[in-house]
Amino acid sequence: MDPPLSIESGRELVRLRVSSKAMSIAPPIFKAMLQLNIFEEGTALAAGGQATIPLPDDDLAAFKILLDIIHLRSRQVPRQVSLATMANIVLLIDKYQILETIELYVDLWAPQLKKSLPHSFTADLIPWLSIAWVLQMPVGF
Repeated sequence: MDPPLSIESGRELVRLRVSSKAMSIAPPIFKAMLQLNIFEEGTALAAGGQATIPLPDDDLAAFKILLDIIHLRSRQVPRQVSLATMANIVLLIDKYQILETIELYVDLWAPQLKKSLPHSFTADLIPWLSIAWVLQMPVGF
């Protein structure tokens, strides 16, 4: 049986129960964190206990989307996301080094988002620069 792992995400500290096996496979950072005798979370899980990982700085909505992808719940993953949501997802992709895990969904979201790509310097250009950098988009994307 998969040991219980909870993640506390967002400013409201919402507790999410996730599969420790799925989390140890997808994001390399979580894989390292959940190994025995490295971090207390991994040691607690190995001893048959429960572990909690606090992530108070992560956007809750974006993190839930990533969890749905990691846990293969594709019907729960939105087919379109807003620019703000995509910018938050990209922050998490960069933070947790999970571009390869989420890349197919990025390819699904990008064409719709590209329609709103600004052609002059506006406030919307800043999240686009972050998105383009992290996703390694070609020049002129």
